[in-house]
Amino acid sequence: MSFFKKLSETVLDTASTIGSKSADLVETGKLKLQRNQLENSIKDKKTAIGDLVYEAQKKGSDLSIEDLAPLFAEIKDLESQIEAVDEKLRKENPQDQRPVTPPLSSSVPQENNPGATVFCSQCGQELPATAKFCNKCGQPQ
Repeated sequence: MSFFKKLSETVLDTASTIGSKSADLVETGKLKLQRNQLENSIKDKKTAIGDLVYEAQKKGSDLSIEDLAPLFAEIKDLESQIEAVDEKLRKENPQDQRPVTPPLSSSVPQENNPGATVFCSQCGQELPATAKFCNKCGQPQ
């Protein structure tokens, strides 16, 4: 009878471990989705800035920094939120030592810094800043 008891305990232990790992994966997935949504919000804000600048140019009117300041503040807030999510991701996966991708708005324009390098968001491979795809895993950059 002790064999069945031990087997039962082992199965329960394994099920508990699997449940815990699954919950961790779900939480990590939620954090990555949240980060992605924040990055998309930054893209939307930048598009709005571009639209305002274009419309002002098209109408021949002046556009002041004060007109754009609310959008800049929103982008800065979104970047702070991304940093908080990145910190949570590092806590969730301490064994994952891949560098966290910086927010889109903080990246240096590639043409202004040709010798710079970046890291692949998928595998962590160091790449030239001008790379369109990772030369290790093929992930678009």
